[in-house]
Amino acid sequence: MTDKNIIQNTYETYDNYKVIKTKAKTGRAIVFFSGNGLYQDEEDFKKNIIQMDKYHWKNIAQNKKILKYYDLIVLIRDIKVQWYVEGINKNINSVDKIIELISELTKNYSLTTCGVSSGGYMASLVGAKLGAEKIYSVSGQYKIDHQSDKEPFIEKFRNNENVSKYYCITPYLSTENKIIYFYPDKFEDDIFQHSFIKDFNFVEFMFDDDEHALPRIGVAYPKLLTMSYEELKILANLYKGQAINKKVFVNRLTTIFDRLSAKIQKKFRKSILKESFFWI
Repeated sequence: MTDKNIIQNTYETYDNYKVIKTKAKTGRAIVFFSGNGLYQDEEDFKKNIIQMDKYHWKNIAQNKKILKYYDLIVLIRDIKVQWYVEGINKNINSVDKIIELISELTKNYSLTTCGVSSGGYMASLVGAKLGAEKIYSVSGQYKIDHQSDKEPFIEKFRNNENVSKYYCITPYLSTENKIIYFYPDKFEDDIFQHSFIKDFNFVEFMFDDDEHALPRIGVAYPKLLTMSYEELKILANLYKGQAINKKVFVNRLTTIFDRLSAKIQKKFRKSILKESFFWI
C-alpha cells in the first residue's frame, strides 16, 4: 500500500517528464511512455521515484543505437499509475494536455512514440493524434473501462466526458496509423486487447508467450526502434500467422555481445535494484 499524500506531493512538485537532446542531428524524436509498473508499494515508490527518478525505457534511451538515431528523446511517466487519466503533474493534468505538451516538444521533428502496457495505450493514442511516423505498442491497451474494479481513478472519472472519452481509444485510430504491436498469445488480457484492433491490419508481432509486456525480447528493442516502418513490415511478414519463438527472434536481431551485455545489466537491475520492467 502506498501513502496517497506522498504520491500527490510528488505529482504536484515533480515534472514527471524528461527531455534529452542528443548529438544525432537526424530530425527524429522518440517519446517513451512509462507503464503502470513503476512501483509496488510505498517503500518501492520512495526508492524508484524519489531516489532513482525511475522511468520505463530509461535504460533503452541510453543505448548507443538510440542516441545515434534520435535527435530528441522524451521520457514521460504517470506516477499515479492510472493510464494517465490525471496527466503527469499539477499543470499537465489531463491526457489532452499531455498531447499538447508532446506536440510542442516535438514540433518540426519526425515523431515516434513507444510504450509498454499503459504506456503502449498512451503511445497509440498520442501517436495517432499527432500523426507519428511510427508507434510502438508493447502489450498496450485499447479499452480500459473494464479496469474499474481494481483501478479507482477509472471509476472516479467515468462520468467525466473529458476523461472517459479516452477509455476506449479505437475511435481515434485508423488504418493509416503506423502502429507496431507486440503481444503474447497466451496472456488473457493481451488477447482481449488485441481483439479491439485486429481489423486495423497494423504491423503485428505475436509471440509464443504467457507474460504480459514480453520481458524476454528487451535486448532487441534498440534494433527494432531504429528500423524503418517498411523494414518492420517486412520483418513482421516473415512471422505472419505464427506465434514467434522469442529466442529465435532475439537472435535474429542482436549480436552475441548485445545479449551478453543485456544479461549482465539484467542481473544487476533485477537483483540489486529490484526493478520491475528491468529490461527497459
